[in-house]
Amino acid sequence: MSTGFFKRNEKVMMTILLALIAPTFAATGLVTWYSNNSTTNASYEINGQTITSQDFFEKRMELSETLWLQNVRRFGPYAARTDRFRQATVDDVLKQFVLEHEITRVGIEPSDASKDAGVKAAALDICTWYRVMEQSGWIGTYQERFPDFSSGRAIARLDLDTYSAALTDDRFGISMSKKDFEETVIRSLRVQTLIESVVDAAVVTEKEVFEEYSTNYEKRVLELIQISSENYLEQASEQTTPEDVEAIYNANPERFVLANRLAVEVARVDRAGLRNSMTYEPTPEEIEAKYEADKSTVYRIRRPNNYVPPEGATPEDDIRPLINVFDNVVNTLVHAQMLVLEAEALNNALESLTAMKDAGETVPMEQAFAEDADYIEVRQIDSFVQRDVNLLDADIKHPAAYATFFMQERREPGSVKPGDLYQSIAINGRGNFIIRVVEMLPERTMTYDEAIEPALEAAQEAQAKKIVEEYASSWVARIQSGEEGATFVAFSEDGNFTIHEMDPVSRTQSFNLKVDNRIIPARAAVIEAAFEIEVVGGLAGPVTNEADKSEYVVRLKEIASPDMDLYNSLKFSTENRLRSDKQRALLDAFQVRLMENANIRVYQGEGDAVSRDQLIENAETDPEGEQG
Repeated sequence: MSTGFFKRNEKVMMTILLALIAPTFAATGLVTWYSNNSTTNASYEINGQTITSQDFFEKRMELSETLWLQNVRRFGPYAARTDRFRQATVDDVLKQFVLEHEITRVGIEPSDASKDAGVKAAALDICTWYRVMEQSGWIGTYQERFPDFSSGRAIARLDLDTYSAALTDDRFGISMSKKDFEETVIRSLRVQTLIESVVDAAVVTEKEVFEEYSTNYEKRVLELIQISSENYLEQASEQTTPEDVEAIYNANPERFVLANRLAVEVARVDRAGLRNSMTYEPTPEEIEAKYEADKSTVYRIRRPNNYVPPEGATPEDDIRPLINVFDNVVNTLVHAQMLVLEAEALNNALESLTAMKDAGETVPMEQAFAEDADYIEVRQIDSFVQRDVNLLDADIKHPAAYATFFMQERREPGSVKPGDLYQSIAINGRGNFIIRVVEMLPERTMTYDEAIEPALEAAQEAQAKKIVEEYASSWVARIQSGEEGATFVAFSEDGNFTIHEMDPVSRTQSFNLKVDNRIIPARAAVIEAAFEIEVVGGLAGPVTNEADKSEYVVRLKEIASPDMDLYNSLKFSTENRLRSDKQRALLDAFQVRLMENANIRVYQGEGDAVSRDQLIENAETDPEGEQG
């Protein structure tokens, strides 16, 4: 691009340029495309000069092509495929007339060297894109090709043959002569030169950079006194009245929520009953086979680490003989058979219940089992909230199974219906079981009567924090007034509080505020208050937030010396950011002044011209929407 200031700040300037003359279409909220914005019947008065509908149309075509070409330089053929003459909105065109009037008024014209550099940069952009696409066979997405463009652009050299091919190759889609291409680039360069003349006044001093750095990275050493309101709950409970409880509830009833409650029935196997009903007796062959399979592990004798086997010992001496473990082997076989029967009974019942539910039928769970299955136990479980799952009887616990119903209901309220089944057998060491929903009660706000207990607790906590706040505030006021004997240390001794010294922290390091190695919940509020303290030794507080049950009084012990190594590493980026902010402010003010001075007026039919700003202010939609 151009040299000097603009070259040093090319990215910033291009961003500002695009923001100035090419706002996104959605941002204005006032324009649509040609169907609603043709200028056939509209003309304007700008800076006292009449702009005919033909003038407007020609300027729109010209500006659209300029904006289109800027996008082609950035996005290559992926932008060239868009409509080059549908880029500029009505607001864009009016703004362009105003800018060109200012360019003419002040006599801005880029130097020949700037024009040559600008045209060369544009040519290198499209040549680089052309080479990249040629090498890739004109395939791939923008995201795939951009890294190649970025690396190739840094070392690009102008090749006139490639330049000509890029402008004329239908695959690229530019289809412009060199003359038209270069004139379009120079038109854009005039606006860039105007912008450069405006933002050149943006100067950032060393002092401003350091102050900005200090604002964000200054570190302070703080001392905290943490006062837990929980220590005052007993006192607060004596002072809390029924009116306080009612006020807490009425202030925000939505905070008192009765969570989803699930009522279920379960069908489980009483394993003791099942075993008693079994007639299975393992055969000698089964017993022998089971013993052989387990003897090396289950029935091996555990010896001490320093055990020395007697002379003549064999490996079989470490295995308990079958005669000694006969009952254990039999019990193992019987238990395994019992588990098979349990699984068979529950799986058959679950399949039966699922089929009946799919058919729209509901039957008692007992009917899904054999009539003589006395070992089946069906139990009704009263409604419970998810956090109380672990309070259920041990033989029907299965948190993950119950959680599926709660999660489904939270995802889609009302989706859990009576009769819904847990899709598999719930596993429990005391006996597996089937779960069927009786009802899922929806989440709702508690009534006052239901909320008495949590509202009372909230009222007592609020009263406790009030007591703490009044106590701490009185001490802070005494210390700040310079009362004799009133010091930060005296305050801590009076309440038997600990003074916690924090590690140095900046504004963005609230996570380093820890008491007893735990990050304090009110850390953001505390650090904000701490950085409002103006002098070393000054106090802030009491400070807290709704999530914290403690109040904090903060003392500024020390302002740490700036980290100059960090400052030196951030100086350049901080300076650029400040300069960009100043440039933006200058441009905004410049643009507002130009548009106000232009006094844009709209001719409607045969009448006199009317202020466009007034029309926009009074109309719900763009008054030019039907005229263009």
